Amino acid sequence: MVSLRREILTIWLMALILVLSACGGQAAQSSVRPQPDFPQEGLFIDPDIVKRELDRQADFLIVDVRPEPNYRKDHVIGAINIPFFEMEQRYTELPKDKWIVLY
Repeated sequence: MVSLRREILTIWLMALILVLSACGGQAAQSSVRPQPDFPQEGLFIDPDIVKRELDRQADFLIVDVRPEPNYRKDHVIGAINIPFFEMEQRYTELPKDKWIVLY
């Protein structure tokens, strides 16, 4: 039970770090792609909003946190794969200047 609580806490902390780091670099970024219009409150984004932003080719990164075999089988076009259990070691691979959506 303690291990599960620790994993849940780790997920929340990583998500918070990703959101905070993404918010800091938005103003300085210059890109042809539009910035995503994500809600500013909360850590969860409705899938319909993500789909809308994908359709308008907004500049954000999608990270598939499922195991690699699941990612290879099927994934969102343009998503990268960093399995959940590797996130603590690999989070530095993520950009600090754009929004990141984990699924």
